[in-house]
Amino acid sequence: MIDWAHTRVEIGNLGRVRCEPGWRLEWNDPRFLRDFDLWFVRSGEGEMRLADRTVALRPGVCLWMRPGHTYIGGQNPRNRLGVTFIHFHLRCRGKLGRLPAEVQEVSDFQFFDAATRHIVELIQRAGPGAALRRLEAEELLRSVLIGLDAGGSQPGVSLSATQAEYHRRMRKIVSELLENCGDAASVAELARRTGYSPVHFSRVFKKVTGSLPREFIIQARLARARQLLRESSLSIGEIAGALGYSDVYFFSRQFKTRSGLSPTGFRTYPKTTRGRAK
Repeated sequence: MIDWAHTRVEIGNLGRVRCEPGWRLEWNDPRFLRDFDLWFVRSGEGEMRLADRTVALRPGVCLWMRPGHTYIGGQNPRNRLGVTFIHFHLRCRGKLGRLPAEVQEVSDFQFFDAATRHIVELIQRAGPGAALRRLEAEELLRSVLIGLDAGGSQPGVSLSATQAEYHRRMRKIVSELLENCGDAASVAELARRTGYSPVHFSRVFKKVTGSLPREFIIQARLARARQLLRESSLSIGEIAGALGYSDVYFFSRQFKTRSGLSPTGFRTYPKTTRGRAK
């Protein structure tokens, strides 16, 4: 599993297309693909030949394409493919870790389609604030990739009963933490809810999400803080208190360490760069 706690995402070329009549993908030279490419089938049907097998393309199938790998694809001319593609780099402090399955089938088509559409729209939107929109898009893509790393399944390959139960319990906990990160329970309480010991809970949580529970909670709180700073008129102190921080100065230091800007700097960033963003 990827070490997401120390990995950031950098987006390259991206778009949403309906493949033209006669379209074929022929990446059979290692020089063709120099970064990762998240390739999501929204509609249509076809097939993709990888180095070791051929997979059917249908709505919901997602390929996490690797640099230097072989991909030769085609489509049914009577049911052309609709695809979202997002090229990206993973920048990791240290070893990246094991990559997830190269071919997956998303569990929630509507969410995945909406999330990847929003990423494309954020990057392609013109006007002031482009740098901040890119930051938002890269954070959203990172969340999407964590979801694939944690819960995606390869078509035709089933999780074991134990693995499926791990994923079911952890997805419930993750959903609770994201919805109410400001009032997150202790690790001991979260473990009690799942019926695991705290040590075993932390081990399983990291296996599923890529982060230890405490780190995940911090990331969730800071992501929510960024949203509140952008979209609300709450003061820095009010945001800190709402997200479970008893010390606003500690919140500000943690925010700056993880985000590169102070909360005030983050809130005023679009104004200070107005007219310079491309």
